[in-house]
Amino acid sequence: MKKSLIKDFKAAMEKLGNVKDYATDSVTLAVSISDRRHRADVKFIRAVSFKHAWEPIEGLLARAPQNAWIRIEVVHSVQRKRRTQLEQTLHEMTRMNYWQ
Repeated sequence: MKKSLIKDFKAAMEKLGNVKDYATDSVTLAVSISDRRHRADVKFIRAVSFKHAWEPIEGLLARAPQNAWIRIEVVHSVQRKRRTQLEQTLHEMTRMNYWQ
């Protein structure tokens, strides 16, 4: 992926402003990269600041093909649940875009 596009991604993420989870005092970013034919490869990056979290993402994006589908999400909070609770919650969801 071109460096200018990676810079644009970073600027858009910084523009969001609120990227820190204050409960864990860290920044967690989920990066999904797909070649459009296969399921996306998803990486979760956690660091003490956005700057530190972005460094490994730059490497991932630099290796991504030009026509890749890329999605970067900010995790604002996490919850601890037992597996049975999680399975029940997923069962009750109407959107079924997850897998086990």
